[in-house]
This record gives sequence, structure tokens and C-alpha cells, in this order.
Amino acid sequence: MSKDTLHLDSIKDEAREYSKLTRTHLYKLAFTVIKRDEVLGGIKKDRETKLPMVDEHGEDVRYPSKYKIVGAYNGGQMSFYVTKDQYDQIKFNELYLGTGFITTVIEFGVPTLMPEFSTIEEI
Repeated sequence: MSKDTLHLDSIKDEAREYSKLTRTHLYKLAFTVIKRDEVLGGIKKDRETKLPMVDEHGEDVRYPSKYKIVGAYNGGQMSFYVTKDQYDQIKFNELYLGTGFITTVIEFGVPTLMPEFSTIEEI
């Protein structure tokens, strides 16, 4: 094999590796928590009567709550939802690194791009 062929193979290998990395759709963001919100789930209604559903104690039955974080980073801020466990561990004004992907979330009937972090680590 000639020197040029080896060089070309090396370039192809580098291109394949770069392509693998960019196709993972992995998203990382370092951010500082500036706001935490628990968004209560809406009240469930009976489909036929349209009246609120109640449990055996007479309290309204609700959809599950969502947990929203606003994180600030160099250049802006972003809102995203986290799990209950992540929400309980996240503290104000601390620096975190979130790793996940970008997904479409429906907010108030409008599709919105938002990160979904599988891991959030304090840094």
C-alpha cells in the first residue's frame, strides 16, 4: 500500500468517527438553576358528564404533576422538564451539566423544542 492510500484511509476513518459522534443527537448543556416550578396536573373530568372526577375521599383526581426548571447559560436561558427525583436533587444557583437530547414537547397546545436530560450532574 502506498503512503497516499494510508493517508486517505486515515481521513476516511476520522470522517466515520466524526459522523458517528454527530449522529448521536447527544445534547449537553452546562447551566445554573434560576427557577424551579412544580406544575400541578389538571383536574381529570368524566368524559360523559364533563364533571370533575373525585376519589373516595371526595378530593379532585388530577393528572400527574410536571417539574420545570429554568437554567441560565452563557448566551441565554432555557426551560425544561425534569423527573421528580431530579427536581428534588436540584438546588438554586448551583451549576449543573445536563446530558440528553432535544425533543418536541406540547405546551398549551403548541409544539415546542425542549431538552430532555437523562442525567443532570452537579459540577
